[in-house]
Amino acid sequence: MAHRPSFLRSPPLALLPSLFLVAACGTYATFTPLHVPPHELSPRSPESVDLIIGRATPQRPVALIGVLSSGDASVVSGATRNDALEALRAKAAEVGCDAVWVTSENDEAFRLWVTTSQYRIGDWEYQRRELRESIMHHFHGSCLAYVAPARDAK
Repeated sequence: MAHRPSFLRSPPLALLPSLFLVAACGTYATFTPLHVPPHELSPRSPESVDLIIGRATPQRPVALIGVLSSGDASVVSGATRNDALEALRAKAAEVGCDAVWVTSENDEAFRLWVTTSQYRIGDWEYQRRELRESIMHHFHGSCLAYVAPARDAK
């Protein structure tokens, strides 16, 4: 019989705590291409990507390249609204978008029972639990490429 590595012999449930910890961290961001850009896109710094938020509209002619989504990776990620927005901007920079037009923002509220401490009295084990509220932030936006150079300031 062939030797199997120990991680293949362990039951799948043994992996759940580590998977939960990985899923509990940070934010996610995705990009879905829709159209061919008017010029070659290359990765850039997140700070160079223009954010267009709210009722603002692009001030230059643009082409829609694709759609972006970002948000908290999980209910217990601890990510803030700004973390989710910066994840959107970072993904846009990775793709090479000139600007991101944030088209929607959604917040989901959750209530979680969290174990804050554990103690033992004799043979009995107790857990102190608290009800905590958590909010997950999600953003959706359009990846835009400028089709004309910026006008020089006169």
